[in-house]
Amino acid sequence: MGTDRRIPLLDPVQLDGSLSYDRDADRLTFRWTLKPRPPASKAEIHGDSDVKASMKADLPGTYVVTLRVFDGKVWSAA
Repeated sequence: MGTDRRIPLLDPVQLDGSLSYDRDADRLTFRWTLKPRPPASKAEIHGDSDVKASMKADLPGTYVVTLRVFDGKVWSAA
């Protein structure tokens, strides 16, 4: 779990899931989501299925990014 942080509007935020692993060394699938976000925000995650992704906050407010990882058998908890 990452730490909360304050970021300037429109500054890119780098999201990194590279510390995720599978005990059986199965290939991992990544799914980044952005919920909630401020009303009227058009922000989106770029590379939402990549191990590393990014986003930009376009309006003041709270953005919550979640990463789920799939090993071909089960999804991680959100």
